[in-house]
Amino acid sequence: MQDGDILVALYSEGLEATSIPFVRVMLERNRTMAMDKIDEEHYFIDEALKPNQAYRWIMEKLHREGFIHAAYKVSNSFLHPGPFDTMPEEYYAEINLDTIRVTPLYEYLHHLDMVGERFLPHRFNVGVSMILAVPRDRKKEVLKMVNEEGQGYVIGQIRKVEEGQKDKIKVEGKIQWK
Repeated sequence: MQDGDILVALYSEGLEATSIPFVRVMLERNRTMAMDKIDEEHYFIDEALKPNQAYRWIMEKLHREGFIHAAYKVSNSFLHPGPFDTMPEEYYAEINLDTIRVTPLYEYLHHLDMVGERFLPHRFNVGVSMILAVPRDRKKEVLKMVNEEGQGYVIGQIRKVEEGQKDKIKVEGKIQWK
C-alpha cells in the first residue's frame, strides 16, 4: 500500500446479510413495503432478494496481475472503521461520498426515511460490497478488468497520516440521493 493508491468500490445490489435484521424490522412496521414498486422498473422484494455480486474471479485476476494492494470487505457500511483499522499505521482512507452509486433498493429505503439519512450509510452498504486499494498508475487497467464482469468505480484514495491524526477514514462530500 502506498500514498496515492486509488480506492475502487465494487458495486453490488441486494442486501448484505448484516442488514437483513434492520430490513425485517422495517417490513414489520410497514407490511406492504415488500410489494412496493420502488421506481419505474423495480419492486422492493425483487431488489432485496438479489444476490450480491460475487467478485471472486475478478479479484483473482487482479491479484495475479499484482494490482491489489489491499482489499476490504464491506459487511455493514463502507464508512465503518473496522476494515480500515487493519491498514498500516501510516495510512488512512480518504473517501468522497459524492461518488457513491446508490442502488435502487437503498434509494428507496432512503426515501422511506425509516432510519434517517445520517444513519443509513453508516449501517448499510448502499451498494458498496468491497473496496480495493490499487496503484494509481494502474487505475484504467483495474477498472477495465472489473467492469468486464461487474461494476467498479473510484471513491477515494489512500493518504499518509498527518501528525496527530487518529481516524483511519476521512470522509468528504455527501451521498447524492435522488
